[in-house]
Amino acid sequence: MIEKIEIPLDKINTFLKSLPNYVFLRNTNYVDNLNKGGDIDLWVENTREAESILFKTVGKPVLSIKRSYVWSYYYEWGSLDITDDIQWHGCSFISSEDIEDNIVDLDGIKKLSIAAEAVICWFSSLIYGGFYKVRYNTVIQKAVLEEKENFTKLLNHIVGNSLSTNLLNLALLDKASDSVKIIRKIKFILFFKSFAKNPFKTIWEFCKHYIVELKLRLNPPYPWFAFVGVDGSGKSSVIAELSEKFPSSLARLKIEHWRPFILDSHKKHGKPVTNPHDQIPHNKLRSILKLFYIYFDWLLGYYLNIINFRAKKDIVIYDRFYMDLCVDSIRYRYQGGKILAEFLFLFLPKPTKTFLLISDPEGIWKRKSEIIPSKIVELQEKYLATFEKKKNTVIVDTKVPLTESVDIVFKEILSAFHDLSR
Repeated sequence: MIEKIEIPLDKINTFLKSLPNYVFLRNTNYVDNLNKGGDIDLWVENTREAESILFKTVGKPVLSIKRSYVWSYYYEWGSLDITDDIQWHGCSFISSEDIEDNIVDLDGIKKLSIAAEAVICWFSSLIYGGFYKVRYNTVIQKAVLEEKENFTKLLNHIVGNSLSTNLLNLALLDKASDSVKIIRKIKFILFFKSFAKNPFKTIWEFCKHYIVELKLRLNPPYPWFAFVGVDGSGKSSVIAELSEKFPSSLARLKIEHWRPFILDSHKKHGKPVTNPHDQIPHNKLRSILKLFYIYFDWLLGYYLNIINFRAKKDIVIYDRFYMDLCVDSIRYRYQGGKILAEFLFLFLPKPTKTFLLISDPEGIWKRKSEIIPSKIVELQEKYLATFEKKKNTVIVDTKVPLTESVDIVFKEILSAFHDLSR
């Protein structure tokens, strides 16, 4: 069973007290926010110094990711983001001076003024993600009603008088969500103001942002996994239970089936075949052509989709993947030969770990009666012969209770995180 890890409040408080200067950028009630699956967002004077203090007081995280605009640390109990520069692609939009001018000490907890918090909440999702978070309506309205002068001043600093007037009017009318229509204009002004102030630094920081993002794609921080096994061995059940129990603060789970469907995306959500083993196989020529089609779908799918998800905050999980074709060829109507399929697999990116699920053939037959017991035994032996000697294969016996199987998978996922972060 995946147990909920207790939040180390004493260690976090020690970390905060040890920082020379810091402020919560939002969600000051961090305990409540962590319990809801949120994170801790901090501005600090120096990220390297803050990281050193974090490791000494709280301990090393399961995973750390350093982007140009934020350093993120992921623990089993939650995550923490620190930054010393509120910026977009190297263009600072709230200066350190503005941050320090807006720090409010609330019973020993340093938070931002309502106006500064509203601006950061509003602009962060807008310029980083290209969307508006409705849940920030409350803080924006509060800033307009209680700190209008300071709110206006901060908006002026960021986008200038003209556009800040438009944004302020949207906030006054409770239509801040309409700001998504002028995202391009906001980004242009952010870049132009930064460039006018310091052109060389702006260009360098802009390039540095993309260099960092490229490195994250060349060496993605998040693992990806494949689940294989006979129909009825428990793949869907384990994945569903894992999705429900997995700590959202650590990662999002992106569940996919069989292949990326880059070349034929319209088929991705098509109706499932109810009895795939009763289909008529393709002839040899068509099988080989289909194999190359699947191969290139996987190749493009990895570099266009999977690698981008892994560079962000997604663990990609495939329920079946390319190598299933080599074991259960009848299911995929394939008659092109195992040797060719396995040869092409040598040139495909491999999952971080492959989970091979095995179970009692009689139990599988009760769940999937369309496959006769003897065929189940044969397929299970093929899966074992194909995968058990391959590097990074984890065999999971699903005869045990579901929670035990999921616990094994979860521990292997954590192990993969530690391996990647070494």
